[in-house]
Amino acid sequence: MPITQPTINAKLKQAKEQGKEIVVPDGTVPGLNFRATPAGTGTWFLRYRLAGNMKKITIGQDPAWGIVDAREKAKQLRREVDTGTDVALAKRRQKQEARSAWTVDDLARYYFGLAEKDLAKHTLKQRVRLYERFIKSGYGSVPVNGIKPA
Repeated sequence: MPITQPTINAKLKQAKEQGKEIVVPDGTVPGLNFRATPAGTGTWFLRYRLAGNMKKITIGQDPAWGIVDAREKAKQLRREVDTGTDVALAKRRQKQEARSAWTVDDLARYYFGLAEKDLAKHTLKQRVRLYERFIKSGYGSVPVNGIKPA
């Protein structure tokens, strides 16, 4: 039986109250499931079997991924799995390739974004200034994977 929005809302509430994760299969696309967590978040994921091994790939979080969107993405992924593609492995490789294409500037922006939450404003400002003065001009456009230790 297909999942409906009232079912999703009820499972999210139930998971919060019981303090445990609840997984509900969707009856329209084989392997499509909705997971409700005790934190009150919901996630769509697809389970599939490839070469005898059970695999799982996350599609996205509710409500950003609605029922219709999750079903469409699951159908697309299911077609790829049926042709022999390991979609979870392909997604992992795609993320790794995107990270390996980073430059030193990209890495610095990422670091400063994370450090902004933990460091005092003065300390963060000081580190940004040191980066811009000593590192950015010489190494800013260099790919991160091209840097090796001395």
